[in-house]
Amino acid sequence: MIKRIIERLKIFETRHYEFSISRIEQLKTWLRFRIQTLMGAHRHFFTFAQGADYYVLKPPTGNEPVCENGLPIPPRRLWFGYAETEQRYLEVGRYSINSMTKDMQATGFPVNDCTRVLDFGCAAGRMIRWLKDIAERGEVWGVDVSADHIAWCSQNLSPPFNFATTTEIPHLPFEDRYFDFIYAASVFTHIDDLAATWLQELRRILRPGGRLYATIHDEHLVSIIEPDYIKNTLPEIAQKSGQNHWGQIRLSKRAHAKKFFRQASKSRFNSIVYNRRGNPQAFFNSQYFTKQLAANFKTISILPEAQHYQTAVILERSAKANSIDRA
Repeated sequence: MIKRIIERLKIFETRHYEFSISRIEQLKTWLRFRIQTLMGAHRHFFTFAQGADYYVLKPPTGNEPVCENGLPIPPRRLWFGYAETEQRYLEVGRYSINSMTKDMQATGFPVNDCTRVLDFGCAAGRMIRWLKDIAERGEVWGVDVSADHIAWCSQNLSPPFNFATTTEIPHLPFEDRYFDFIYAASVFTHIDDLAATWLQELRRILRPGGRLYATIHDEHLVSIIEPDYIKNTLPEIAQKSGQNHWGQIRLSKRAHAKKFFRQASKSRFNSIVYNRRGNPQAFFNSQYFTKQLAANFKTISILPEAQHYQTAVILERSAKANSIDRA
């Protein structure tokens, strides 16, 4: 079914020259995700070649475009709408890694000193590719619920990285206290009911004193996606920064198109979730988010707009024993 829809889009492309090619590509990505979501609603992860009765996984040709560190660049269909060009896709990933490592350094935790790192929700390696130095002397893993993305990563980015397809059930295939550092960029923005359980699982595989860097949609983000802010304040910020802030604008339009969100976001909230049957969008009050973890994590820092418009929460695993720890 996905293939037939994409073929129809290709016909549309040839007949409507004035239609933006980048918009066509974004539409393709959106359709793939939505159809996979609907077809995989009864599953706990997105299988490779979703909907197909069989598949053949062919090796890379060796002619794939590469970035400056020699690693292949994924095809556009795996970009998740992060950019419209290869250059921009790479820039966004490098910016995210640089911002994260800078924030961690400021808290006295240099990421480059770590030997075991986990990218929780790695997609096609947007961020993980920029940790090549750590991977070559240590161990860097990427996990995701999308087998399509993991299949590409496993064939093109391993070595030096390691990858595994996981599920939406809060369990990961690693030993207790295995990692020095875990990051989850734009992951808990899509987890609602199981957020606290997933955080406990990440704690299990994080060593005592290890750090977790997670981004969330919080009360500050709600304030900067208000229509008045988008209309009156953001243009000046965008002009100074040279960025287009399209993700922030898109989130604002989608969230405020929903009457219940407009009402709920104007008062105090612990969490707000919409689009639960598709790709959930989860918003947490930052104090509520960290309060749930107080018994097992120490909150090091809460950094609004640390990852573009998302807030970063830096947590440290407590050293004390926990009922979920194993001997």
